[in-house]
Amino acid sequence: MYSLFPTILIITLTVVNLLILIFVLKKKTLNVMLSSSIVLFDLGVLGWQLSLISINFIADSLLLHKFAFVAALAAVSGALGLGLTFPDKEVKRKTQALFGLAVVFNSVLSFIILFTNIMVSGYDAVNQQVYFGALGKHLVISLATQIIGMIAIFVYRYRRESHERYYFKYLFIAFGFYGLVATIINLVLPLLGITELALLGSLLAVLPQIAIVYTVVSERLHSLTYLVRMILFVIAVSVLLWLVFNFVAVVIGALTLGKVIEIKYVLLSGAFFTVVTYVFILSQNTISKVIYDVATFSGESAKQIVRETSKKMTTKLTVDGLLDLYSESIDTLFGPDYIVIHFINSKNSEVYEKNNNKNADRLDLQRVLDLVKEATPGSVFLSRERFISGNLELKEMFDNLDVQLVNIIGHGEEVTGLALFGSKRDSSPYTVQDIDMVETLGLNISVALERALLYTEVVAFNRKLQAEIATATKDLQTRNKRLVVLRELDQIILNTLEVRDMAQKIVDLVSWEVGLVGAAMVFLEDEADGQYLRLGAFSDTPVYNEAVKSLGRPLHEFRSKWGSDPSNLFYKALTERKPYATENFRDLYVPPLTIDQSNKLQNATRSRYLVVYPLSAKGTPLGGIAFDLHRPYSEMGTEELELIESFMDEAGIAILNAQLYTQLRDRNEDLRLANLKLKQLDQMKDELVSVASHELRTPMTAIKSYIWMALNKQAKNLTPNLHKYLERAYVSSDRMISLVNDMLSASRLEGGRIELTLEGHDIVPIVTETVEQLIPKSDEKGLKLSFKVPQGDFPPALIDESRFREILFNVIGNAVKYTDKGSIKVSLSTNPNGSPQGQIGDNDSKEYIWVSVADTGRGVAEEDLPRLFKKFSKLEQGSFAKTAEVGGTGLGLYITKGLVELHGGKIWVESEGEGKGSSFIFSLRVA
Repeated sequence: MYSLFPTILIITLTVVNLLILIFVLKKKTLNVMLSSSIVLFDLGVLGWQLSLISINFIADSLLLHKFAFVAALAAVSGALGLGLTFPDKEVKRKTQALFGLAVVFNSVLSFIILFTNIMVSGYDAVNQQVYFGALGKHLVISLATQIIGMIAIFVYRYRRESHERYYFKYLFIAFGFYGLVATIINLVLPLLGITELALLGSLLAVLPQIAIVYTVVSERLHSLTYLVRMILFVIAVSVLLWLVFNFVAVVIGALTLGKVIEIKYVLLSGAFFTVVTYVFILSQNTISKVIYDVATFSGESAKQIVRETSKKMTTKLTVDGLLDLYSESIDTLFGPDYIVIHFINSKNSEVYEKNNNKNADRLDLQRVLDLVKEATPGSVFLSRERFISGNLELKEMFDNLDVQLVNIIGHGEEVTGLALFGSKRDSSPYTVQDIDMVETLGLNISVALERALLYTEVVAFNRKLQAEIATATKDLQTRNKRLVVLRELDQIILNTLEVRDMAQKIVDLVSWEVGLVGAAMVFLEDEADGQYLRLGAFSDTPVYNEAVKSLGRPLHEFRSKWGSDPSNLFYKALTERKPYATENFRDLYVPPLTIDQSNKLQNATRSRYLVVYPLSAKGTPLGGIAFDLHRPYSEMGTEELELIESFMDEAGIAILNAQLYTQLRDRNEDLRLANLKLKQLDQMKDELVSVASHELRTPMTAIKSYIWMALNKQAKNLTPNLHKYLERAYVSSDRMISLVNDMLSASRLEGGRIELTLEGHDIVPIVTETVEQLIPKSDEKGLKLSFKVPQGDFPPALIDESRFREILFNVIGNAVKYTDKGSIKVSLSTNPNGSPQGQIGDNDSKEYIWVSVADTGRGVAEEDLPRLFKKFSKLEQGSFAKTAEVGGTGLGLYITKGLVELHGGKIWVESEGEGKGSSFIFSLRVA
């Protein structure tokens, strides 16, 4: 008789496996192909075992044996799919195609087995012998080949990568051993007529079922506690329904008690009520949810903790606060032995750690984080995950610390931290539901940490900005104070001219704007007998005013010889050009004060801290300023010292400018007095010249007349020598009269006593007449004097006729006088400008007449041109080289220039150089 015990055990395990698989599929923790493979394998095993049971109760069991072979093919197909896909969540197309091909092939074989007799042709119930058809051996070979292929796949997957071995360790052993033994016992030996070991083959079917259950549960694809409780719950409900149904059936007489206790009826009705109960529970989400929460003890309390924690995370804005909240929630949910958190701020590499495990202090958490980054699993994983088993270093670290669960903290693809958990409080393993909750908390804290870091960065930036604003504000205040002080100094410079007044305002500014107690200024003055240090000014405050009054006389009367006391700090500061600090007035003011005076002065001012700065500008020492401070000089800040230095620079410029102004004012006064005296002397000279000219011209004219009468009336009575002497006397008297006239004209010009009567005149006749008058003199020297009369109408000139004639005689006469040979040409022209440089002043004349006198004399050198037209100016080369021979006063051109300018014109000379002649040109306004 076929034993029912192993078959019932296998059926029970298969049903359990299917129940587990259904709940796993509801959690979607396996891929579709893997789930289908397990279902196919379990259904095949279940069908095979049910067929074996049914054979014992049904006489015609050929169909059941055929069904057993079909179930075996289904189980083999499922095992192939399991070997190809477990535990991957994504399956390649080649794998899918291979699995599909195996299913199709076995489906064809199943059809042939069920509906033909060419593979399984009969069964001998007496001898328990299966008879194969023509292709029976092919069926056995096909099954054996697929089983061997399945074993090969498991071997290949087991050896391919080290991290796959953990998953395939039990599956490889179970399926490999069972596949080999079952092939021999249930396929090969029956062909040889040996069926006694068939029971062992059925019994060994337990191995793959146990391996699948253990692997699925051990890898936390679902909670083992939940599954056990769920199965017990379903069984309890099924038993209750079975008892109620059968009790009612017996009471109403539908069934007899004997029928109810038959094994066949018990199995069939029990299976029916179990399936009905299970399907009903799964179809009702509400009931399923309640049962799930009760079975796993993960109802609203755990979810509420996760929700409340996630909500609180939105209000935490510090990294430490968030990590504490996360740690507290994990402890509330699971109560792990320890929690180790390692988090890094990726922006500034700041490390945050939470650690309640002393052993973790020896663990290089940064190294762990780096290894986890390289492995890149999910956000939450168990310490026995497949990628960990392949990383020996990481596995060793986790084994030493007994890490059970790892939660990766990060935002997006960036991993910034991790949390390590020990064993749960109840020593139960972490389930899929636990992992889901940790993953939710991990994602929320990752986002919250990112927000907290951003907030921290904003707060830090805000603090930095506030600090920078405060620093900038303080700097601006300091700069503003400095600018105010410098502006006040500028105002003092602009509004104060006296040195002592400026010194007083500067030291007053120290107490008003600089913010010090007061100040005193000392001058370094140059005097006839050397240099002196003189007290200049003290701050105008009540305390200082009373102190200065105690001296008994004005400050500026106190002075000391420069260098008389080398220890004096004013002297040292000036000579060494650096500040000196002291607490005693006597170091500063002795001399010129006495020690007693300086002590009284310090007691009156109650000064404690002093510093003296040298006062200078542009390298010139001017004195010094002593500042009365609120605290020791060594304790003063950089800003205060910079303010004092800027103050000293500006004060030095102010004092130097005041001294320069005083010197300039004194010199201007001296020059004004000297100029006034010169004007008086010049006026006296003009008066003398005028008087002398008048007084000399009358007797000289008389002398000239008498000599002329002697030469012309008494010539026959004169000896040759006397005649010669009288001629010389006549020429000399004539020259003297000309000199007197020129001096008188020059004096009148300078005194502004020459008045012109300007009228419009045709100057062509005047020029013609003047040239004709001078031709005899030019002929005497062999010179050709000519005037080029302009053609057509020539405009009249605005002139004083007598003065114009004088100008012509001077210019043309000079040309005749200073030209030795050649010619002299006089010409007239019109020009819109009064000179080569353009219009003359504000002259409203639209046109000018240019009068040109060109000679062929020796010319004028370029460097001598500026000397012409000056008073008493005579050149010693060029056309005027023989001035001494021909005579002349040096006033002719000077007077001519003055007369031309009185006419509103200009006179100038043009010459290409020595030996190339000269051209004198003057302009007159057109009438």
